Amino acid sequence: MADNQSLNDQATQSGFARLVGTSQPAIAKHVQAGVLPQGSTYSVWLQAYCERLRTEAAGRQANDARNQKDLADADKARMSAEKIRRELYREDQLIVDVESVRKAMVEWST
Repeated sequence: MADNQSLNDQATQSGFARLVGTSQPAIAKHVQAGVLPQGSTYSVWLQAYCERLRTEAAGRQANDARNQKDLADADKARMSAEKIRRELYREDQLIVDVESVRKAMVEWST
């Protein structure tokens, strides 16, 4: 990026590559992947690029395995909450077990 350009100027791949110290083909891959939106300013690209670097450094990069693990964790948490809710209902005698219902029905019918 030339010294007379502003971060508010429309970004070019080669100019941004010079700004962040990488190659134009590397920036082209980010543009193609949608990380850097075409037609945006250097400021927008810099924010998106830094966010991508932070995400990768933190190990939060989205992929199928990570998404499946997140879904499994959410499902496990939901099931645990449901189990706790049933136990509380049972303690408060808001629900009864099947055997108690069967016994009550037999006693009622006789």
